[in-house]
Amino acid sequence: MTSMVNASLAQGRLPASWETCHRDAAAEKDRSRHCGHVKFSARLEPLHMYADVSQVYVSTPANNAAAAVVRLTACVADINDGMKASRLRLNPAKTRLMWLGTSQQLDKITARDVQLLSAEVTVVDSPGNLGIIINSQLSLDAHVAAVCRSGYYQLWQLRPVTRSLSADAAKTLVQAFISSQLDYCNALLSGVSDGLMHHLQSVQNTAARLVTGVLRCDHITPIL
Repeated sequence: MTSMVNASLAQGRLPASWETCHRDAAAEKDRSRHCGHVKFSARLEPLHMYADVSQVYVSTPANNAAAAVVRLTACVADINDGMKASRLRLNPAKTRLMWLGTSQQLDKITARDVQLLSAEVTVVDSPGNLGIIINSQLSLDAHVAAVCRSGYYQLWQLRPVTRSLSADAAKTLVQAFISSQLDYCNALLSGVSDGLMHHLQSVQNTAARLVTGVLRCDHITPIL
């Protein structure tokens, strides 16, 4: 079972010298670890920092979720204290918390609200994570649905415009608004179900028809 919290910074960005910190409980029990110029306590959990987003992961059995919440709360407090030294602070309003695990394990967890710093954070099932939407079982169903929904909307907006554009200009628009969304973090789609891939392929096929003018009744494979 893994709990994750994303904490956005309200002011400034992380120094470039800050690196990913990993906790080794046995080795770090009685000593602190330094990242850049900030000192974190030994109870720091696995921590990842991307630009202005911080992510903390706590692994725990489902029957020990309450203890994991205590560890997470202490860890977030340590991170906040460290950031204050660099004139940064966590933004509780943008903090997200989720439990990761199988549906059977998630049913055993009752902790739905966690007090982090000055805010009470409610556990969410499908938060956005660096532009990717994942759910508590690490499924990309919601992400694919969001990409398809956005792609079809953009195609609907582009349809009347492309009639007045050259083929090259239409391709540029499609690549900017459609292909960029399909390509973003597409490595995460490796191994997803054929059904999800079919939905994404349908968006690409529709984009190709828009650019080439191929009718819906015609085969799109030769065009691609």
